[in-house]
Amino acid sequence: MTQLWRFQLMENIYKEPLWRLAVNGVAAAGGHGISMPGPCPCGWAGPAAHDPAPAMCWQRHHFWDCPVAQAVLAAVGSALPAGSPPLTRPQVWLLQSPAGVHTDVWPAIAALALFAMERGRRYQWAHSRGQREEDDAAQPLITDFFPRLDGLPHAQPESLSVAAGRRAAAWFWCAAQDVAFSGQVPRPWLSIGSQHPVFFVEGGGLRVRLPPEAAALLQPL
Repeated sequence: MTQLWRFQLMENIYKEPLWRLAVNGVAAAGGHGISMPGPCPCGWAGPAAHDPAPAMCWQRHHFWDCPVAQAVLAAVGSALPAGSPPLTRPQVWLLQSPAGVHTDVWPAIAALALFAMERGRRYQWAHSRGQREEDDAAQPLITDFFPRLDGLPHAQPESLSVAAGRRAAAWFWCAAQDVAFSGQVPRPWLSIGSQHPVFFVEGGGLRVRLPPEAAALLQPL
């Protein structure tokens, strides 16, 4: 974590959810021992009344079990080497790099995944209450300004959790692109080569390897 804090290519906003998770300080996600009132918008009812650590249950839900968090994990998993086993919680929460990922690069990937989960969580809670959480990944569509013509097929509405998960996965890739935007390669990353998952080095610069699944996510939301 000390090395990650010194990683200058990543803004502090991308590191903050990891830090808050480590000190049990994520507001409205079990932070400071405070539990959420009512169920999660995804449908999870929350911990049982007799659970000795309800706040920790909320923390695990929002940063692991919730469909929004799972969408981010799926996005990261899609970029790992073929045949890689599913990610584990220690790998993401404790920065334990999975096989095939450089140990100096993985902490940045895990931190970005937690950032994306937090953005998706906020989006889901805000929209479940009829509010509009600031959405940097969203872009206005022509259908926002003009009505649909009769006779055109209508897309099936997606659930709030699916929409939040899709945006959270997109936020992960957008944040990764932001980190790589400078093109600078941190000294510990010089050896990762051109085949490394998520981040790789090519032509002396830092790049992001987008799996095929990411292309649809990065379309206007």
